[in-house]
Amino acid sequence: TLHTFRHGETPADTWRDLGDRVRHVHVKDSRVATADGFDIALMGEGVAPIDDIWAVLTQAGYNGYAHFEWERAWHPEVEHGATAVPHFAAFMAARS
Repeated sequence: TLHTFRHGETPADTWRDLGDRVRHVHVKDSRVATADGFDIALMGEGVAPIDDIWAVLTQAGYNGYAHFEWERAWHPEVEHGATAVPHFAAFMAARS
């Protein structure tokens, strides 16, 4: 979801074009999200339109998985998974 957003695609556009084939969604957030690059942020602390993405999925009746993507192996500067995973769970629980 981050990469389509940072290249200018809206969640509604993505769902319109791919929705009938989506079974698994990867989500991550970023403070910088441009076509030139991105960084990693805790869920909800960046600029990715997570609430808009979730609204599109909910309105479409999506009942597949939302996979939290945390890339500490490639971005060692980010928080440890022991912080990021519970943060993600709490963030998403607040939207359920």
